[in-house]
Amino acid sequence: MIWDNLPAPYAVERYNRLADRQTFDVSVWFARRTEPGRSWAVDPSSWRFRGMYVEDPGESRASLTRFIQRCDALRPDLILSLYGERPFVVGHLIFRALGIRNAFFVERTFDAVIRRRWWKELAKYVLFRSADAAQAHAPPASQRGAVPADAFQYAYRYGFPADRVFGVTHSLDVGHHAAPLSAEMRRQLRLDLGVSGCVFLYVGRFLKTKGLLVLLDAYRRAKQQQPDISLLLVGDGADEDALRAAAEGTDGIVFVPFVQPPDLPRYYASADVFVFPSLGDTFGLVVEEAHAAGLPVITSDAAGDVRQRVRDSGNGFVVPYGDAEALAGRMVLLASDSGLRERMGGRGAERVHAWDHDAWVADFERFASSVLALQPRDTASARLTRAAGRLLVGAADIGERASAWRKKIAARGVVRTAWDTLVSRANRAGMWAISVPWRLARRRDALEKFGTEYQGWLLPVAPLGAGGICYSVGVGEDASLEDRLLKRTTCQVWSFDPTPRALAHIATRTFDPRRFTFVPVAVWDEPGHIRLFAHPDTACDTCSPVNLWHTGACFEVPCTTVGALMRGHGHDELLLLKISIGGGEWRVLQNILDDGLRVQILCVEFCQPASFWRVAAAVARLRRAGYRYCCHERWRFTFQGPPEAQDAAKVPSQASAGSANRKRA
Repeated sequence: MIWDNLPAPYAVERYNRLADRQTFDVSVWFARRTEPGRSWAVDPSSWRFRGMYVEDPGESRASLTRFIQRCDALRPDLILSLYGERPFVVGHLIFRALGIRNAFFVERTFDAVIRRRWWKELAKYVLFRSADAAQAHAPPASQRGAVPADAFQYAYRYGFPADRVFGVTHSLDVGHHAAPLSAEMRRQLRLDLGVSGCVFLYVGRFLKTKGLLVLLDAYRRAKQQQPDISLLLVGDGADEDALRAAAEGTDGIVFVPFVQPPDLPRYYASADVFVFPSLGDTFGLVVEEAHAAGLPVITSDAAGDVRQRVRDSGNGFVVPYGDAEALAGRMVLLASDSGLRERMGGRGAERVHAWDHDAWVADFERFASSVLALQPRDTASARLTRAAGRLLVGAADIGERASAWRKKIAARGVVRTAWDTLVSRANRAGMWAISVPWRLARRRDALEKFGTEYQGWLLPVAPLGAGGICYSVGVGEDASLEDRLLKRTTCQVWSFDPTPRALAHIATRTFDPRRFTFVPVAVWDEPGHIRLFAHPDTACDTCSPVNLWHTGACFEVPCTTVGALMRGHGHDELLLLKISIGGGEWRVLQNILDDGLRVQILCVEFCQPASFWRVAAAVARLRRAGYRYCCHERWRFTFQGPPEAQDAAKVPSQASAGSANRKRA
């Protein structure tokens, strides 16, 4: 999982290339669509990766709860995120509480842009000593000098050890920016823009921290010595009005409104020299864009790894930031020597070939594999953030329960709500008491949670190792059981759920189609059609075929039986059958017993309200049929099937073998 702040064009290109490789199952979260000063066009239809906008977990209790549920349902192996804003800090605490590995994007920051405060510095020390790894944006490995890249040094300074910092190329679409213009098209574009002579170009945001007032000062000085020069400023930003006012009265300065990335190469091709006078920039990928276009670059020394990227007098010049006189001197030198411009631009174009998105993908894959091979971080800061995260998760849970109470009180009144709560607690206590003999008599098989913490299932590990056919009846908006089965076992997984919310949820997941099949059909005790009734709480994704909550909203769907599904798909026995269908489990269980279906692991959720003695009666009926009680968590029960079902699951039947042969044929 990659959690970025917004869908910047170059980032979208990288994520598309990563998705095309299919080395990892990657999803991308964005904190927001855009932000002030960013004018990129955002087109989600161009995304070839699974991308979505997620809530700010620090905004409210409701958003915190939704974020926790989202993370708990997905449980990615690794989340790569930013760290410098509230959503990412709160998110890191949640990841630590849930045991999800979290690595940070790391880039150097500059005092001219970032205001240093003691509490920010302290927070950074804690976070960097808590996260599992750092992804440091840097030049390609072949172009890094003997001195570690700026992002590496920054990560080391705040607490990452060397074996947890990994360099990843800060890439761009080199071919796109290298697109040339014919001489006639270039001449016409310069004429249309109103520029002539040696054209100096700046592309980026119009902010004071970009050093644009220094650039204007340097341009005036250079123009006194080289009158036939122009300055082309492309972009927009918060300080645009002040910049235009400062440029008034100076000939040869042309402002161009923000240009979308597809059209930007034309402006690079129209220029002769690129100027980047920033007072402090984490990296400044426009330097590589200019080199890709064959332009020499004059840059300040206040950009990340700039001396490894711009070789002074080689492919450009590096000047002290804020020094208008030094900048003007280099502008005059390049304006007066077209041969020098051509040689420097050629070297820059040659250097930047190693910066293509394929380099980023290769570096990212090495980074992800290396982090997953490391042990999770267990420093004092890691334990501190884990404890803080658990407090947040606990507080969110208490708040969610309080909110549910308020809704119930508003709908039913205080007395009825209190009575229902008392009955529910008594029911759970009765279930605990009556299950004591089962728990004492059960075999101590190794069990493991498959799925999320709150919606997962405890399953016996040993039978799953052999593989087989798994049916998951009732998905809703939680496919974490399916996800875990596909990742941890070699099983073939089939899911059945006809509800619109289940279809929408499955559409967001990318499961291996060779091992996962989704069928939008309901499971019942007879084939035909049934009505599913909605839960009174619209936030709940459960529907009931028996109108368990006495609501009026319903819709009709096709249904079939477990036996019919098995016969239709050529399955003689099941390794696992999970049933979670909102009160319909009683009739489906009876149908399974009547049909004598062979199931090795049976998982049943007895949807509430249902009395504990009714559940106990169902458990007794299953035990009489040969099913052995394994465990239960709340109202989710796990059983192991009769010995004949377990033996059948280990040896494929002749019918199954015939079916497999037909498929191969």
